Amino acid sequence: MDLPKPKPSKRLDLQGIRALAIIVVLGFHFYPEYCPNGYLGVDQFFVLSGFLMCMLLKRTENESTCSLVTLFYSKRFKRILPLYLIIIFIAMICLYNYFPDTAIELNQESAVHALLFVSNRPTTDQEDYFQMLSIAVDIFTHTWSLSVEIHFYFLVPFIFLFASDLPGQYQYGYYGIIGMVVYLLTIPKSADSYELLQKQEEVRELLMTDENQEVDDSPSESRSARFTQPAAYFFLIVLTFVNTYPVALPALIVRPLVTIGTGCLMLISDKNLILSNKVLTYIGDISYSLYLIHWPIYAYWKLSCNGDQIYLFIALISSVLLAIITYETFEKWYLKLSSTSIGLMVVILFFLNITAIKKQDIMDRIYLMRNNVTSLDEVTYNMTIEDAIRLNTRWSVNDMKNLYAPSCVYEKEESPFGWCRHKGLSKSGKYKLAIIGNSWTANHAKLFYQECGYKAKSIMQGSASGCEPFFPSMDKERCRRNFTDYAEHIEKEKPDFAFVISRYLSIGGPLPENVTSFDEDPTYQTMKAQMLKFISNIKYKMYILDAFPAIDRWKIPRIGFMMRNGTDPVAIDNMLVRRTSDYFMSRKRYAQLLKDCGEKCIMIDYVPEFYKRSTNTFRTFDKKGFSYFTTEMHLTPHGIEKIRHIWKDICGKLFFVLSGFLMCMLLKRAEKDSSCSLVTLFYSKRFKRILPLYLLIIFVSMICLYKYFPDTAIETNQESAKYALLFVSNRPKTDQEDYFQMLSIAVDIFTHTWSLSVEIQFYFLVPFLFLLSIRIPERFQYGYYGGIGLISFAYFFTSPTTVAFNSVFARIWQFLIGMVVYLLTLSKSTSSYQVLQNFEDEKKLLVDEESQEIDCSPERKLEDFIQPAAYLLLTVLIFITMFPTVLPAVIVKPLVTIGTGCLMLISDENLILSNSILTYIGDISYSLYLIHWPIYAYWKLTCEDLFAALISSVILAIITFETFEKWYLKLSSTNIGVIVVILFFLNITAIKKDDIMDRIYLMGKNVTSLDDVTNDMTVDDAIRLNTRWSVNDMKNLYAPSCTYEVAKSPLGWCRHTGLSESGKYKLAIIGNSWTANHAKLFYDECGYKAKSIMQGSARG
Repeated sequence: MDLPKPKPSKRLDLQGIRALAIIVVLGFHFYPEYCPNGYLGVDQFFVLSGFLMCMLLKRTENESTCSLVTLFYSKRFKRILPLYLIIIFIAMICLYNYFPDTAIELNQESAVHALLFVSNRPTTDQEDYFQMLSIAVDIFTHTWSLSVEIHFYFLVPFIFLFASDLPGQYQYGYYGIIGMVVYLLTIPKSADSYELLQKQEEVRELLMTDENQEVDDSPSESRSARFTQPAAYFFLIVLTFVNTYPVALPALIVRPLVTIGTGCLMLISDKNLILSNKVLTYIGDISYSLYLIHWPIYAYWKLSCNGDQIYLFIALISSVLLAIITYETFEKWYLKLSSTSIGLMVVILFFLNITAIKKQDIMDRIYLMRNNVTSLDEVTYNMTIEDAIRLNTRWSVNDMKNLYAPSCVYEKEESPFGWCRHKGLSKSGKYKLAIIGNSWTANHAKLFYQECGYKAKSIMQGSASGCEPFFPSMDKERCRRNFTDYAEHIEKEKPDFAFVISRYLSIGGPLPENVTSFDEDPTYQTMKAQMLKFISNIKYKMYILDAFPAIDRWKIPRIGFMMRNGTDPVAIDNMLVRRTSDYFMSRKRYAQLLKDCGEKCIMIDYVPEFYKRSTNTFRTFDKKGFSYFTTEMHLTPHGIEKIRHIWKDICGKLFFVLSGFLMCMLLKRAEKDSSCSLVTLFYSKRFKRILPLYLLIIFVSMICLYKYFPDTAIETNQESAKYALLFVSNRPKTDQEDYFQMLSIAVDIFTHTWSLSVEIQFYFLVPFLFLLSIRIPERFQYGYYGGIGLISFAYFFTSPTTVAFNSVFARIWQFLIGMVVYLLTLSKSTSSYQVLQNFEDEKKLLVDEESQEIDCSPERKLEDFIQPAAYLLLTVLIFITMFPTVLPAVIVKPLVTIGTGCLMLISDENLILSNSILTYIGDISYSLYLIHWPIYAYWKLTCEDLFAALISSVILAIITFETFEKWYLKLSSTNIGVIVVILFFLNITAIKKDDIMDRIYLMGKNVTSLDDVTNDMTVDDAIRLNTRWSVNDMKNLYAPSCTYEVAKSPLGWCRHTGLSESGKYKLAIIGNSWTANHAKLFYDECGYKAKSIMQGSARG
């Protein structure tokens, strides 16, 4: 090689340049407002690093290729790794002990990347998510530059070896061409990158220190000292001025200038008095320690000190002091060790780091081995507050990990966000489902799959961290892209049902100045436009999760400790949850969105699950201190279990098996009678048992409704009482009923009569099913019932949840199992099948049979087997029905239904089921079922003590059973018929009370106005009419002149009839329920001028 070999010398000036570079980088990190161009120190470090690498390679250029590469790597790794690894290890210890829990998971991942020198990889959505929320800072973010350095180490020996084979005059051109090509390829991206990093205060500086030894490749001496020294000072002044200039300069210009300028300065700065002074050279010596140490300290300040400037200065001074201590002790010590000792140290530190990074996983495994817990998320009954503290921390640490759904195939495998499709769905799945939203969508993904997956033929999931589907959150560019992406995916997918599960962010913002309605609110109008795009591509329904109050996430880790110290839970509630104005605004906007969406949207509300009426607070933890929310404001696994039942209701799975048994028993008794006699006897038996008490409870409930319930509850319950009286309570809900539920001003006290409606409706089918079966050969009867049951089960399995729950056709299979059980028990007789009533109590059966002998019991050929099997089956059924966590209905409903039938088949004379206490509870179960719900409804509307309501229900059921129920069951069919007719007409009178009183009052009075107010009325008349007007509010919204498109509701669209033939104008009256409120007045006063009147109103 023909390049001139410079005279060996010790270059202290290079340490001075390194010192100035680290100073401006520290200024950029700690005080970016005063030193916005400090990131340019990065470019100076790269120049210094290139100088150092070339020096090492030139020393060994006469060695073999293998020796050259080996010596190069051993020198660099000896210098870098020991301090680098020990700083990572100490940082992990500090992370677990001093940093917030929210920072742990992110930094466990980034520590792995730092350990493997891949910190310069593209940032994942997960890391962007944490940074966006400002709840975590990557304490290893500065290691990206070391990763770049290590990567370049794998190239530079080979670049150098290739250059050494070129003639000397071509080597400068060779390096220049490579540098220029790389610069041209990367500078646009690099400029953008540095601008972004500058804004985020996260510029990563490259900083390699020399081993402080002689440099044998110093630049050639200048021919004229008069020129080089002034030029060196000039370059130094210019570079210092640019790096410290208080206004940000264009990176595309200053970066190449500073890079070239630093190279020129290094060429002529040997023995420069300023750069070679002791202070700067010592700062250069400690610069590697200072670089590694300062960023974790700054990150701690950023997370914990709330921007306090005094603490920021203390953090800066602490970084310098710790760097000095580290340099003078550890760094000087290990640099004197042999390569073997360094290698051993590196291996030990590497494994210590792996242990520190995986600490949580190791502790979990040790805990599970000791406590025999099969699931990391499982909360057992015997856990203590200490377990709550441990699990609350673990749930927050593993929050991001828990967002992954194992069933979902992600487009981006490294993130739980973005789009994915769930696999492993049932082949019988019927619907295309879509679940979209911000990170709460990912938070609910596993729950949604478990509870809804069996009904889906496809599930598309889309989530974007911090980006709401109805509004581009925080006006971020990323959220604007996702906002469009949501609509495009829904349009392309066209799902049958869509679920929007999102925590509110920007939609809670206040109304703009001088805006008083949502019609002028730009935020709401954006939400509405997006909603309309969604529903235009959704076949059936869109479910929307309503806003839930924000949690003070920083205080969640204190829950367990405060519970352990005996702090009042209400005080913890008030500390954690504050119902701020943005929460209320979010709910208002969602409520308006629901109104504008109409019947196609359904709101899901978690507030009732967490709100405690008795304390007027939100309870976000259980009585042992297990939190329902993580510090990232996601639901913990414990919180997911709390709201599981909202997504799937498996109630009502037992009632109809026993009813089928009783119906089959009655029909078999009359099997030899004529068809007419069989049907007559069956209906007389069943109606004798059901109707008297049923009608009496409705009548008493109506009296209590008028006397004790709020006026707002009267009208809706007058309507529901009619449906209960006609046994059609299981019909689909009307708009009017939804209107009252939406306003939360009424509770249906006859809700529970839906099951009696299903029972009565099945009575019109079962005699004819039975008559057809007895005409079939006996050996085919079980197949006959089985075939009908399978058809019914298929209908149940494929129907929407509400249909499957309420439809008699979706319940036939459960009745038929009871009928088949009866047929199997027919071979022998027994004297009192008391077991039925006892088991009926265990499952809250609606209707029991008269206390009389049932001449059928299961055949007992294997006595020793039957009794243990009965006890086992009883235990399993009780365990499932009382299990504190909601189980998959599609599995447990058929299992429990069939299991109940099997238990009935073999449980004759079972000591547990036949004991006197259970027998008596079974006796009163019909009274208890009919009585408990109106009492609960009254408690819900007016009271606080739920336990008192429960005890009252039991006591009233006992009184009713011992008096009225026992009495009427002894009466003849004729007397029962008279009672039923009287009670039926009493109920009609009670339901129509207001209409009857109005007619009586108006008889003999000449009242023509709408308000029925006359001059001779008194204060008592005012009290009566005020009540009547409130009770009949919905009824008064109907306009007799209007022909409604939806006959059941005064809302919606209609056209007025009976207009004058001389009418001249086409009129339209539109609005919310006030339009309907004004309809009769508008018709009376304006109708004579109209040739047509169109009316449109929508609730709310």
